[in-house]
Amino acid sequence: MNSLNDKATLLTAYLYTQARVIGREVCEKLFNLEGDEFNQIGNIVKTRLEGTGLAVLISKKDIALVTDPSLGKDLTRLIDEESAGVLTPVQAETLSLIAYGDRITRSQLDYLRGVSSRFIVRVLLMRGLIEEEKNADQTYLVPTGEFLRSVGVAEAQELPDYEAIQQEIWNALEGMNQ
Repeated sequence: MNSLNDKATLLTAYLYTQARVIGREVCEKLFNLEGDEFNQIGNIVKTRLEGTGLAVLISKKDIALVTDPSLGKDLTRLIDEESAGVLTPVQAETLSLIAYGDRITRSQLDYLRGVSSRFIVRVLLMRGLIEEEKNADQTYLVPTGEFLRSVGVAEAQELPDYEAIQQEIWNALEGMNQ
């Protein structure tokens, strides 16, 4: 991975997997960049993504992979149509783990599922079914009141077999800390 093109290819993949803004200093360290190479590989990625529906936002401090801003209205329409539909089995599974898990973290959720839940969590957040609850050192995923009302309960503890399923989840999580 010596050439700028190789670094740009890897950066594109990395930005995709992270699905968040990446700081310039982090990029420079991870990709062994010097001088103006951050801007150079950012511009290579930007050029490669033209016409793909994706774009890269580059600032002095960071870089992010985003959807092409010109597609905003169409994407909003598609997302609205999708969010009105039925949950996929994977989304339902993830939502169940969050509802029964009682303040579960993303890392705990990934551990339970055995795969990254980043994109599923994003969909559930966008649909208003879950929310993030932050305290000083952790961010927890919790079901929204709207979701709970939609299934006929006021609190997660009122879900069917709540205590037994919650205990199964916490038993499975015991292996995470070993």
